[in-house]
Amino acid sequence: MPCSGTVDRLFVFEEVLNNIPSTAWIQTYPYHTVVFRGDINSVLHAVGPVSDLFNHFVAHNFLT
Repeated sequence: MPCSGTVDRLFVFEEVLNNIPSTAWIQTYPYHTVVFRGDINSVLHAVGPVSDLFNHFVAHNFLT
């Protein structure tokens, strides 16, 4: 994921998350574990648009 200072960072994050068919995976395999790998390049416990977007994605898809 793009790091801080990247042009259109929030847009890129949003596009990537919107292109993950997580809801279909979760509905098809409700008792399986979903694993995301890679560097999010964001402090997820900090308040900000990128962490808010990612945390909303996690909450919306019941991921922990």
